[in-house]
Amino acid sequence: MTLAKIVGPEGRVVATDQSVGMLAVAGERIKDEGLGNIELIEADTESLDLPENEFDGTVCRWGLMFLPDLQAGLQAIRRSLKPGAKFATAVWSTPDKTPVLSIPIMVAQQMLDPAPAPPPPPALAPNLFSLGPAGALESALSAAGFNDVEGNDLQIDFDMESSQAYAEFLRDISPPVQAMLVGRPKQQVDQFWNAVVSKSDAFVNDNGVFKMPNIAPIAVGTK
Repeated sequence: MTLAKIVGPEGRVVATDQSVGMLAVAGERIKDEGLGNIELIEADTESLDLPENEFDGTVCRWGLMFLPDLQAGLQAIRRSLKPGAKFATAVWSTPDKTPVLSIPIMVAQQMLDPAPAPPPPPALAPNLFSLGPAGALESALSAAGFNDVEGNDLQIDFDMESSQAYAEFLRDISPPVQAMLVGRPKQQVDQFWNAVVSKSDAFVNDNGVFKMPNIAPIAVGTK
C-alpha cells in the first residue's frame, strides 16, 4: 500500500504471495484504504509467471530467506524488471542481532518438552536467519545477475508499552512461534509465554520504556 500511494492513481502495483489467506488480508486492507491501483496475484516467487521487462521496480520485504531455491526466485524477479530498473529487499540478520525473533525460539528450545529443532544451517534449509550473515544478501543478488549491488544494515527498534505487549505482538504476527506451540498442554504454553515476557524484560530501561533493537540487512540491485 505504501508503494501504491507513492506511484499514485496513474501508476500500478502488482503484489504477489503464495498464501491465499495473506492475500485476503491484503485485499481487505486495500479496500479499507480506498486504493484502486493494486493487483493481487497468488504466486510462488520461485516460479513467477510475470511479463519480462515489465516493471519499473520491485521490492521484497522479509521473504527471500524462506525461498528453497533462492536463485530461481531472484532470477524470476530480475526477468520481470525493465533494463536499468532496481530491486530492493530486506531480510532479518543473525539471531544475536534479531531478538524480536530469536527470543521466542531460544525460550522454546530451553523449556518446551520436547524441544523444537533449532533453525537448520542456511545451506540445508531456508529459515528466518538464512540471509543474515554479513554479505550473504549482496552475494545472492550478484549471483542472480543484478548489477551495482549495494547493501546496508537497517536498525529497526520495536517500541512497545511493555514486555507483555511484545509477547502479545508475537502471538498475533508470528506463525513460526505459534507452530512451535501447536498441540502442547495449556500449562506448558502459558509457561512459555511467561518466560518470553521475563526474558524480554532486559529491553525495559530505567524509565520503564520498552525498546528492542533489531538489525535487518537491506540491499538494492539493478538489472
